Amino acid sequence: MKSPTSALRHLSSALCPPLSVLPNFTIIIPFQKETPYLRQTLDRLAGQAYQSFEVVLIPDGELDSGFSIDYPFPVIVEVSGPVSPAIKRDMGAKVASGQFLAFIDDDAYPAASWLENLLPHFADGTVAAVGGPQVTPPDDGFWQQVVRGHVSVAVERRGCGSLLARQSQPVCG
Repeated sequence: MKSPTSALRHLSSALCPPLSVLPNFTIIIPFQKETPYLRQTLDRLAGQAYQSFEVVLIPDGELDSGFSIDYPFPVIVEVSGPVSPAIKRDMGAKVASGQFLAFIDDDAYPAASWLENLLPHFADGTVAAVGGPQVTPPDDGFWQQVVRGHVSVAVERRGCGSLLARQSQPVCG
């Protein structure tokens, strides 16, 4: 497999339209209401090594007026009402402008290399989706962290959440 850097260079030149016009990723986060975990997830997204993305937040209702969305990436808020996470993800996909759709929970902790490490897998034209292990924030309760010790190293290497290539647009050549 190509190194992440060379594969990213290859994909960046092959994507249509150019990255300067279309965010490479749309990260979709379904949730009921804002929590400290959501803030931590957004903060971790701000530290991504690969910075070409937008975030779509899908809450049940309007965000609290005190919840600031001041990040170095575009944030779209699409209120869903009380529906399932699957419906929220579909809603996010409809407003997304990215070539790739990345799904992550509001209490997930993406490694800084999450997007950078997932993208090279799409250099193989037969790949349509990529997933990885997930980790919860370190201040979660015992039961929320039960698997944390088993996957933390993998998350730092491979990322977390799921990534899909949008079928309506070509991924590569």
